[in-house]
Amino acid sequence: MGKSTIEVQLDICFRHSKRNSYLSRKRYFGSCKPFISYLEDEFRLQNLRNLHDKHVVAYITERQKQGISAKTILNDLCAIRYLHDLIQNPRYELSDNRTLQEKYGLVLDIAPVVNGDRSWTNEEFNRMLDLAIELNREDIKDAMTLAKELGLRVTEVIAMSRAQVEKALRTRVYTVKGEAKNGKHRNVPLSFTAERIMRKLMQLTPRGGKVFVEKGEKVHHVSNRVQQFIIYHREKIVTPEGELRRSDRRYGTPRELTMHGLRYNYVQERFEAELSIEGVTELDAALKITKEIGHNRINVLKVYKGG
Repeated sequence: MGKSTIEVQLDICFRHSKRNSYLSRKRYFGSCKPFISYLEDEFRLQNLRNLHDKHVVAYITERQKQGISAKTILNDLCAIRYLHDLIQNPRYELSDNRTLQEKYGLVLDIAPVVNGDRSWTNEEFNRMLDLAIELNREDIKDAMTLAKELGLRVTEVIAMSRAQVEKALRTRVYTVKGEAKNGKHRNVPLSFTAERIMRKLMQLTPRGGKVFVEKGEKVHHVSNRVQQFIIYHREKIVTPEGELRRSDRRYGTPRELTMHGLRYNYVQERFEAELSIEGVTELDAALKITKEIGHNRINVLKVYKGG
């Protein structure tokens, strides 16, 4: 027996998608397959363009009855929204998590927070930049700096295009586009340091090109090279202060330095900056910064703050 109509549509959506890394697309596809089967069995849905909130709520409710963890449920929702963004001319918009709860009574448990702070110390960060310069890897230095200044994931940095840079320099706001983890566009205020690096990179990048990706290369290959550079050299630059900061409170073992840890630095520095403004509350800052890093739930910031 061949594939159903909506299974074929699912395959087509993912086959033509270049958003995110290959592994992220594979993970989302795996999460969407049981969702598609559910839509076919319970709703006899034949066209993904008709995907609606009611389908999402029914599926998530069924998953909760099966005892699926809160973290997996939230990942399912992320994958479903990613799929929805790939559908051409959908008839309906999908609501965010808060609206699903308020409008449909869906109850979403909070995913457990992992203790520990994964941020870099200033000394560790500067040492790694110095090492990149010494080894003639200016691209590594620039990618790491932009990740820290803009709170970007590694694939979001590497996928940066000249067109995005040009717009950011005009508007002083950097727009993360389809390369975002959940496929949702978001805006990040441009810092002075990020602006300086972008002006340099724009001069080195041809129109229509990507800042860190040469012609014929793939984003995920370059992303892996950046991460491997950090993995290979991190033992040379780690500090006792950093190891103590990154210790997992459950087991006492320090977490390794990673590119993702620079998003922790971004959140912590942005909080400090926002709370220094008179009249800004912690909730105000949390709501603002949550959008900047591409999350829907402000409790996620507890993780990035070392919660």
